[in-house]
Amino acid sequence: MRLDKRRLILILLVAFIFGLTMVTAQKQEARDENVVADFSVSDVPADDGSGLMLSWTPLDRSKRIIEYRVYRGIKPDQLFYLETIQVNPKSGVASDVMYYYDNSASELSDVSFPAKLKLEKGQPSNGILYRNPPRDLEFTASLLDHFQMISLSNRNHFYKRSKEVIVDPDAEEISSFAGLKANQQTVLGFLKPGSTYYYTVVAVDERQRLLPNAPVQSGSPIPNRPDPSPALHSVILEDSGELRFEWEYPIYKSSLVQYRIWQMANMPGENWDAMKDELVSLEGMGRPVAQGAVGGGVLPNYTKVEVGEAIAGFKSSAFVLELIDAYGASSFSPLSQPRLLSSDALPPRTEFWVEDKPNDKGDRLSVVWDHPIIFVVKTTSLNKENTRLRVNYQLNKTENQEVSDIWFSFYDPETDTELSTINEFYQDDSIILKLPEDYDFHFHTFLEIIIFRKLQNDAVVL
Repeated sequence: MRLDKRRLILILLVAFIFGLTMVTAQKQEARDENVVADFSVSDVPADDGSGLMLSWTPLDRSKRIIEYRVYRGIKPDQLFYLETIQVNPKSGVASDVMYYYDNSASELSDVSFPAKLKLEKGQPSNGILYRNPPRDLEFTASLLDHFQMISLSNRNHFYKRSKEVIVDPDAEEISSFAGLKANQQTVLGFLKPGSTYYYTVVAVDERQRLLPNAPVQSGSPIPNRPDPSPALHSVILEDSGELRFEWEYPIYKSSLVQYRIWQMANMPGENWDAMKDELVSLEGMGRPVAQGAVGGGVLPNYTKVEVGEAIAGFKSSAFVLELIDAYGASSFSPLSQPRLLSSDALPPRTEFWVEDKPNDKGDRLSVVWDHPIIFVVKTTSLNKENTRLRVNYQLNKTENQEVSDIWFSFYDPETDTELSTINEFYQDDSIILKLPEDYDFHFHTFLEIIIFRKLQNDAVVL
């Protein structure tokens, strides 16, 4: 009897341990299903060292995720809220991978931030996720080695509430600054090249629950060589002694500051492609023939060089475009073999004129280089026999260009027979075309349009 009791106790103990193990495994499996997978941090290619790229696999739409939150810090055990990526909980995420680029300014201190460290909602006392950095200048100062900072303040705060701060009163040259309290300014931070940053991503479901965070990953932004120009086009005008160049820019071009065109010894293109990615400079291999700044807005993509009688020395050469970024790193385009042409092969120069825009305050001008343009945008059948069609058109013109009549002539493309001619003297963006009853509307119709402009004796045939 005593032996049976011992066996029973042993069996119950084994069953309890097995059941506890199964429950723990199920909880761990459920937890793993709620963590974003394949989370990684990498450097943004071809940038100036100010960005990192985060990627991860989104959760299945059955999880009803409404957003993904990104957290960042300079220590793996202290990550602060950075950004939210909204998601439709019904449709989920269409792509297999989600991306986030940390390459712009982020708030490091603001009047809306808590005055002291505050854990994210639902985090345990030893958690690593915090809502925002504290509004504490000592804490902000500890980030100086890791971020490039800029302070934004209200005009009244800067001019009326700032206090003079002297760095070293005993120095020969005294430096002073306008000091502001933490609640009188917003401090923005940019990533510093070479610094290490730690990230994680947290999914939030439609019940506002923060699911377990992804494993913390780190990354360091690195100044990379800019992407090379996809193509450089070069022309030698023998009669005028000019070199003409046009080129294309890569997709990532925000860090570019300068371009330089080199004259090189001619060589097979495949030989140049095999060596250009390893080169740091072309000094000793060629000589520059043109260079210039690459600013914001519309980037320059053409230039010309007048060399006069020395043009003969360039006929057997090749040319390379060098793009230089703010850190002095360079990339080189594929080799360009020049075309030998004369000036009469160039396209005609566009004629343009400048007009005052009517009915304004005298602050606008229009640059015009073409006549009014008209084109067909849609055709709709108005009856079952498809013999009446509504043809919608669009007329593009400036305020000063007045159109009196538009003639539409429709032809059968096979027989060149005129099907209909319509005079649109009142332009309402549509005309009614009547086709012969025996005409198959599936055939294409050739259309000729003539525009007559008011106050002028010219007609434009399109």
